[in-house]
Amino acid sequence: MAAIAAGCSVDTSMGFTPLEGLVMASRSGSVDPGLLLHLQRRGIGLEALEQGLNRDSGLRGLSGLSGDWLELQAAAHAGHAGAQLALAVFRHRLLAGIGAMAASLGGVEMIGLTGGIGAADAALLADLQAALGWLGPVEWLQLSSDEEGMIARLLPAGGALSDPADPGSGAAGGSAAGDRH
Repeated sequence: MAAIAAGCSVDTSMGFTPLEGLVMASRSGSVDPGLLLHLQRRGIGLEALEQGLNRDSGLRGLSGLSGDWLELQAAAHAGHAGAQLALAVFRHRLLAGIGAMAASLGGVEMIGLTGGIGAADAALLADLQAALGWLGPVEWLQLSSDEEGMIARLLPAGGALSDPADPGSGAAGGSAAGDRH
């Protein structure tokens, strides 16, 4: 999530890695660092912890079923407790995040929902509009994101972002951060 004022980001839910922020299909979203210490004390190694946080958490981990939004909705409707929990956690964290972004901005004029869930789920949009009515008049948008297109537009004519002075930058550099994403 991001709070945008006059075309500039003034707040974001993202952190050092893509793990921070809203719970995702298989990524945990924000977690209490104390949990990570607790798991390490119980013998969970770094590789297993990274696997769990990046691929086995999020909606998939909460539901014990799947990270697929439509599948979770169907399962929740059929009474699957894990799917119901995953959807409830997502909704709660999304509402809290939007509230935090609204506070950072001192009010909201427009809220745009993007990504595989936000851009396509009319029921989620209606739910958010009802739950966030206290924000006052807000323009709501559902927008398809085009990360690949944006990257292509930002790349120089040569097709790679790199710094000759930094051997770890660019597509061939193999930086540790790039390997984790």
